[in-house]
Amino acid sequence: MAVYRHPLIAREGWLLIGFVLIATLTVHYHYGWSGSSALWLVQLFILYIFRDPGRKIPAVPLGILSPADATVISVDHIHDDYLDCDVQRISLKMDMLGVRSLRSPTEGKIIEHWFKREDHQNFYHYSLLIRTDEKDDVLLEMIVPRILSPVCDIQSGERVGQGARCGFTYIGATINILVPANSRIEIKQGDKVKAGTDIIATLVHK
Repeated sequence: MAVYRHPLIAREGWLLIGFVLIATLTVHYHYGWSGSSALWLVQLFILYIFRDPGRKIPAVPLGILSPADATVISVDHIHDDYLDCDVQRISLKMDMLGVRSLRSPTEGKIIEHWFKREDHQNFYHYSLLIRTDEKDDVLLEMIVPRILSPVCDIQSGERVGQGARCGFTYIGATINILVPANSRIEIKQGDKVKAGTDIIATLVHK
């Protein structure tokens, strides 16, 4: 079992945490606990939101891992225009108070990744196409409101490990994972899944 190593607090929150901590300590110095208690609670909440715990990555080469802490909202067969083939699409809704880090569902090479802003819908689309060593294409799409754009940690042409951190979203998101049509789905609608830990599908090779 591979253990994901990362600071317990996501680096995307370090600046905000530092700013709030300085403000809290300043108020505490001048007014004590009675004047700073609300700010200490805000600090604790921010630390909770930006937590980034390690996860044990299962050693399943053909397994597709959940990219986020989320709830399964649907599983369906579609024809994807970008991949130009029939696929199975697993749709997840991130938990509002869940861990915000995004993890790679499989190991492979980043063929392409891109941001697309939907002006008429006020959403960002962040898409990531991974090609496994077995030449399977797995497409991950994250859809977030345009309040804050998601963070991407990797570039096209790089290799990414199964369950490795590949992004971060400041707010909840809907995530679609597109896998080959013959993949075996391991979850069902309503299931709760953990990023980098739970297997949501298995690629099938004869």
